Amino acid sequence: MEPKISFLELLKPFHIKPRNEQYYIEALTHSSYAHEKHGGNLKDYEKLEFMGDAVFQLVSAELLYNTFPEKTEGELTKLRSKLVRTESFAKLGRELQIHEMMYLGHGEEKDRGKKDKIIEDVVEAFMGALFIDRGYKIARIVARRWLLQILKDLKEDDIEDYKSELQELIQSDSRE
Repeated sequence: MEPKISFLELLKPFHIKPRNEQYYIEALTHSSYAHEKHGGNLKDYEKLEFMGDAVFQLVSAELLYNTFPEKTEGELTKLRSKLVRTESFAKLGRELQIHEMMYLGHGEEKDRGKKDKIIEDVVEAFMGALFIDRGYKIARIVARRWLLQILKDLKEDDIEDYKSELQELIQSDSRE
């Protein structure tokens, strides 16, 4: 089934114009749609997911390293794993309504927005599309904003008593 919302809605808050819309369509295309509609000749999101995952890993490491300078490598690793896990990206994806932007086959359409793993994969694929289309500098800005949104929503015990530091970081980020 076709998307209910245009992917351009994700780019609008950042004033980003795509150079090649096909990357974003690919990032939002589930394999079921590619096979049903185009006999497997249409690309799905899996390859772009690989790229987006790498962008999120790098940006999250940089963000946590700079936000929590007193934490050890082990503590930063634990925090990063909470930040970039399936549940975190699925929640973000639902908040962004990315599941409403997806191209899905009939079998997946009935579960639109219900499968955490698919939403996580598409969030990562969209970041991969942004990276391929517009480069690291722009992808980093979007990834950072989305990661800050996830970080803000993590349970307080996940980030201990660093809430005031995080609030300052979020405020300074919104001014960029």
